[in-house]
Amino acid sequence: MDVDTLEWPGTGWAWTTASCRDVNIRPGTGVNARVCFRKTGSCNSWKWAPAGSWKVIATDVIDGTAFHLQFDRHSTGRAAF
Repeated sequence: MDVDTLEWPGTGWAWTTASCRDVNIRPGTGVNARVCFRKTGSCNSWKWAPAGSWKVIATDVIDGTAFHLQFDRHSTGRAAF
């Protein structure tokens, strides 16, 4: 999934899959990022993700969990979940 806004997805929610228990990003430029969960309405803490490296920003997330990503600055990149 491409990530190119301060909040991704721009509308609605993304859903975790059985492919991975974590939410990971690989930004094109370094960013602080966090995951916000629909069910609880809360977000985890900001985590620094360096440019070009995969970074786990949420761990042990239950399959089928609705979430969105927030970023402190613009970057393009990838997400895996």
